[in-house]
Amino acid sequence: MEPWQEEHWTLHWMAALIAFMGETVLVVNVYAPSDKSEREAFFEMLRHHLLGHNGPMFMEGDFNCTLVPWLDRSFASPPGRHDYLALRWLLSRTQLSDVLEDEMEQAEEERAISAFHAAVHTYFYTYQAVAPPVLGLIGGMLVLFMLIGFETLFCLYLAQQLTTME
Repeated sequence: MEPWQEEHWTLHWMAALIAFMGETVLVVNVYAPSDKSEREAFFEMLRHHLLGHNGPMFMEGDFNCTLVPWLDRSFASPPGRHDYLALRWLLSRTQLSDVLEDEMEQAEEERAISAFHAAVHTYFYTYQAVAPPVLGLIGGMLVLFMLIGFETLFCLYLAQQLTTME
């Protein structure tokens, strides 16, 4: 694992190059700002950086918005308020798509939406709930990033640094 554009990391993103199945994959972790104008600027900045990578890419994290407004479970705002053009532009320009895109498109009626929410989305993540995969899947780093995200990427980076210092 090798940090990627570490000098540009912020509290909202970090990235590393990881060898995976014979290829070097860029893994990007995102924690987008909650303020709309800051979030739009963030996605534009991130797009600028990611266009500098030519190869496979995996991006995960908390984007604080949605690509499919009718699946949004944030009841604090009207549907569609969390749909952002800058995120769509970022995904389009980097040729990324949501891994759940097919499932989201099929969830149109109330029963299908409830099933989708139950299967893939919750607000209640805990470290205790994901501790066993962390302990048992050190080789499966991409899975770990999806489960824990920012903290895992940072911990794996620190572990690598400590290992190389020995």
